[in-house]
Amino acid sequence: MTRRRKPLNKHWRNPLVWVTINDAASLGLKNFRLYVVNRMLGKASRREFEENENRPRSATQLPWQSRSSNSKEARPMSQEDQQEEIKRALAEFLKDHERKSPPVPKPKNKKKDQELAVINIGDAHFGMYAEKSVSGEDYDCHIAADRHKDVFMRLMNNAPDCETLIINQLGDYFHSDTYTSTTTKGTPVDTDGRLENIVLVGLEVMSFMVEESLKRFPKVIIRHCKGNHDAVLTQLIRCQQQAYWRNNKRVSIEMSPTATWVYQHGKTAFMTTHGDTLKHAKMAEFFAGRYPEIWGAATAARYCWHGHIHSKKISAETYGQTITESFAGLPPSDAWHDASGYVSGQSMCLIVLDKDKGEVRRSTERI
Repeated sequence: MTRRRKPLNKHWRNPLVWVTINDAASLGLKNFRLYVVNRMLGKASRREFEENENRPRSATQLPWQSRSSNSKEARPMSQEDQQEEIKRALAEFLKDHERKSPPVPKPKNKKKDQELAVINIGDAHFGMYAEKSVSGEDYDCHIAADRHKDVFMRLMNNAPDCETLIINQLGDYFHSDTYTSTTTKGTPVDTDGRLENIVLVGLEVMSFMVEESLKRFPKVIIRHCKGNHDAVLTQLIRCQQQAYWRNNKRVSIEMSPTATWVYQHGKTAFMTTHGDTLKHAKMAEFFAGRYPEIWGAATAARYCWHGHIHSKKISAETYGQTITESFAGLPPSDAWHDASGYVSGQSMCLIVLDKDKGEVRRSTERI
């Protein structure tokens, strides 16, 4: 009996393998790149990857080179072997994707569409590491996951009986964006473990939020703002969530790469952004210039919402009577922010918008 070999993550870092993947994608395997990312983040694959990273190599061996069981010398994979690995991975991809995202029954009671529920999630910073002795409070991946799930469920208990929920993830969902524990532009930050583990925790929490939302709302829309800490991983979580929920027509992942996003609900509209490039004082004016068809006579109540500054700031009735507001996240300050005198607001907010009246009520939960 022929023993079936497992695809090895270390081979996928070979540039020749990526050329093969691109060729496969051009033949219609449009989800294959997502599968490679998925496999790289899978539990078994991650364990194999870590074992391989910790295994000693010869001085001349590269990370993607395999080793022979009968020789201590490194042996590069041939083109034929790489193609075989791709074929095996593709076969597992097709098998794995026979399953769908978890089925969630649609709420039976009829919902009203006069109101719209919006949950604004401030900077979550999954992967951030903080110690009580340094910055006043402990924070790691496990604390972050438990905290966000708990606060989100408390907001769900206060949610209105309406048709649609929008989850606005206002950026910096992940604390770092690289394997070297830096932000997108290279600023070093304190992180809790390997990037793969951090991403897995963040993805699991987001999937939990969407699944719980589907139990209460017929339609769920998710927008992920690109942050200054996680510009690359923002696109990853968009793609992963879109692939994960692709079979559920009640879920819509907003995929626009723009820094801002606008949503209109009757005569009410809001714009979201992270707030690192487009500053608080300029948001209302930008809203009017960038989205004139929504800003004009079509709407009477307008809002600009952002994260980034980790605290609450409201400018009421600014340009065109727009209310511009920042929203805090749930993490505490890390060592750098604490030393610099910044204090986190540590809250999450649910806002209810009426088609004609704008904001009619809100619920704020703190840790």
